[in-house]
Amino acid sequence: MRTVMKSVSYAAVLTGVVLAMSLPAAGVQAAGILRPATGPFPGRVLPAAATASSGYSVLYGVFCASARDCWAVGQRSSGAQLANLVLHWNGKSWGQSAVPNPSKADDELFSVRCLNAKDCWTVGAYLKGNAWLAEALHWTGKKWVSTKVPAYGGTAKNDATDLFDSTCTASDNCWAVGSFGLGLAPPEKVLNLSLHWNGKTWSKVPTPDPGGIKLTDENFLDTVRCVSASDCNAAGAYGSIYSAKDIQLNEVLHWNGKHWSWIHVPNPAGTGDDTENQLEALACGAKTSCWGAGLAGTGPSGPVSRSPTQAVRRPATLTTSTGRRATDPPTAGRSVSTGTRTMPT
Repeated sequence: MRTVMKSVSYAAVLTGVVLAMSLPAAGVQAAGILRPATGPFPGRVLPAAATASSGYSVLYGVFCASARDCWAVGQRSSGAQLANLVLHWNGKSWGQSAVPNPSKADDELFSVRCLNAKDCWTVGAYLKGNAWLAEALHWTGKKWVSTKVPAYGGTAKNDATDLFDSTCTASDNCWAVGSFGLGLAPPEKVLNLSLHWNGKTWSKVPTPDPGGIKLTDENFLDTVRCVSASDCNAAGAYGSIYSAKDIQLNEVLHWNGKHWSWIHVPNPAGTGDDTENQLEALACGAKTSCWGAGLAGTGPSGPVSRSPTQAVRRPATLTTSTGRRATDPPTAGRSVSTGTRTMPT
């Protein structure tokens, strides 16, 4: 079940939805590389780079600075590598843009936002060894350049640092959000990640972790939007995983110019065992008028098994709209070879 929330309070979350998209892709079946079971596309398994089809491509995020200036980002196959994919719309046609790929194996971009035609950001993650590291690429008006993002989740096996979304109120005031921690396989501990760009460097800003900070606890931020430099909202989910209780609740944090604070919001699927609530998109037209959209539903009884053989969760079609992303199936042709399981939507 899809969920839409509106808030008109001071610290509100919340409107509009950006739709992500996917290009037609050849089916890829292989022993996959496990991704963290958090974020806008949780529990997905990506095709092994060595077996990636030359026709594989998927788009996760889109943004238009004008009718003749749009960007779409995601991932594509490039020989034995899964590489970042960035497309640009010039008002007449889509063309592929050159973009850095920090990994030699697997890179992916989840969202893109622009202040203007010469100032855009796209964020995502890349595989290095057995760890996932965050990436943030900046469009200067001439080319995409990579910026340094510290590996807050670590660089050892089972470590993960992911960025899922970004937004800017000025060229020297940007936010990027995601998660970090032990995120690739049980035992998992995932914490909120909020980074601030001051025009030169990214730095981590403390956030609440309402889901806790022990093993089996999860906290992650899917999206962030700002009305001003002192009024931002970030949303995602928190709860517990790989435990006797599998619970995921909506999460909203508010930035008042000095610190992030946790805001209580409704959970349409409830708060009992095997419930899933997740806010995946935000948009705010004014300080007191925001919307949030996501999903709500129930899972199987008992702990959810998020094994390395889960099905890929992908958006379905290329869509023109405003907002951010849609994560509806189908996943046909994009699953691992054995033991697949589609995550609930």
